[in-house]
Amino acid sequence: MNKNVGIIGAGSMGTAMANLLAKKGCTVRLYVRREDLYKKMKLERRNVDYFPEIKLSDNIFFYNNIEEVSNVDILLLAIPSHALRDIVKRISPVLDSNTCILNVSKGIEDGTLKRMSEVILEEIQTNNPVVVLSGPSIAKEILYEFPTRVVIAGKDKNILREIQSIFTTNYFSVSISTDLIGVEYAGALINVIAILAGMADGMNYGYNTKAAIITEGIKEIQEIGVALGGEPQTFYDIAGLGDLIVTSLGGRNRYFGELFAKGNNIHEINAQMRGVIVEGYKMTKVAYEIGKKYGFNLRLINATYNILYENEPVEKLKDLWRA
Repeated sequence: MNKNVGIIGAGSMGTAMANLLAKKGCTVRLYVRREDLYKKMKLERRNVDYFPEIKLSDNIFFYNNIEEVSNVDILLLAIPSHALRDIVKRISPVLDSNTCILNVSKGIEDGTLKRMSEVILEEIQTNNPVVVLSGPSIAKEILYEFPTRVVIAGKDKNILREIQSIFTTNYFSVSISTDLIGVEYAGALINVIAILAGMADGMNYGYNTKAAIITEGIKEIQEIGVALGGEPQTFYDIAGLGDLIVTSLGGRNRYFGELFAKGNNIHEINAQMRGVIVEGYKMTKVAYEIGKKYGFNLRLINATYNILYENEPVEKLKDLWRA
């Protein structure tokens, strides 16, 4: 599979995607923003911040200049959602119009309430195809080649099939969807519910509580997504319910919620998580704003917002289940 792939973002997901594609035969150019990490990765061929035990493929080439990874067949964006607009604006002048932009960042832009594909399309100067990869995809499990299923969403089925063939391996299964709107809303909003699931863990509640949170949470996510243009079935497939389950059981957003419920403040949590970006924290505020704007009845999302931003006690979780 001789494709040139550029990846912006050397965090956990960017590293996992780089290694997967390089082992399939792609030539991968990985942009590493921090100079100290760039030098270590180039010297040791390991991401010492996230996966120091894993030797990365020889088909990965490391760069500290973002423009050097942009002249490729596929440009994969694996960066925090709040940084996406600035990054796309920066690379837009050097993008080839035939480059397919593949985004794995999950989120909705604060303020504008735009989906990530909308942000990308606003900033690029050419008519590049834009697709999104989403679903239950913990980066470490991908690197260890645990069986994983994800979805790639976009508007052009021919492009989606091509991307599907490039990413599919004997352990990494890729389905395609033309419901770009639904897949993006699902991927962004599941992180909010996962924080609430983590709070339940921090309160030492059991599986009953978590099952209720997941079940009611996916309904709220679907209510938003369908009203804003997504297809109902998307939210009960791998990009919605599948991603919500894995994130509520073992993701960083769940861990954030657990630490918060145990009495840690935001600064203490950031220190314990060693700078790992928790998209759900900012996304909770955005989801709350979406609910206010469109008049949705979002009991779980609103409860998460009130605990995180309005200093309501986490014990208020008990009130969610009263008739």
